[in-house]
Amino acid sequence: MLSLGCENLTHEQFLEELGDYDKDRVKFLICQEAGDEFSEGRERLKQCAEYASQFKREPIIGMKFYRDTCFPVRDGRRRVSFVI
Repeated sequence: MLSLGCENLTHEQFLEELGDYDKDRVKFLICQEAGDEFSEGRERLKQCAEYASQFKREPIIGMKFYRDTCFPVRDGRRRVSFVI
């Protein structure tokens, strides 16, 4: 989750609304608090890529495509997944 740091919805408010989440899967970067947002952003992306490399791609059932657009499918845990 990338934030400039000046939004009306603060990082703390977002975390409160988000609730429990997988800290390996979701990373945060607040640009105004970062010393070097580019290098810190690359580090977060590397961490996400390492985590994603543990998984094997599988066909997704339940997505409906219409004119190059996909519709979300809820997974039952307040998350919505999109495939593009």
